[in-house]
Amino acid sequence: MRVLLALALLCAPVLALAAPPTCRDIVSGPRTYHCTTTESSLSSEVSYDVTLEPDASDASNRRIKMTVPLRSLDCSCDPTGNAQQAKFFSAKSFTCVGENIDGTPIVARGKLNGSGTKIRGWTGYFTFGTTPGEELGSCVLVP
Repeated sequence: MRVLLALALLCAPVLALAAPPTCRDIVSGPRTYHCTTTESSLSSEVSYDVTLEPDASDASNRRIKMTVPLRSLDCSCDPTGNAQQAKFFSAKSFTCVGENIDGTPIVARGKLNGSGTKIRGWTGYFTFGTTPGEELGSCVLVP
């Protein structure tokens, strides 16, 4: 009985260190998703593929690159906690920023499910010329 108790005490700190996977953990290599969204300016469904992968130029190995048709966005996991105790790279949600083909800004947000097979709550905010737009939808991992 003492041996089991000692083993449990030794293993407890190791088990406590095992954290749930974050968006960066899930995106450990290139992953392509098929997205179906509705754009506010068109009021119709639009489908396209996006690829998430680690940013090869990032020495800290923390950033993610998103490739969407005709452009590339820089992404990172969203922080959790509050301003005084923020924890970075602990969430499954992420935010991406970049430029549209006309140079106007794009912001995209999403949340990976636990296994990384879906992106839920996909939201894109953009301005094309002077027309603001928003797209909402979801994405599924391409096998």
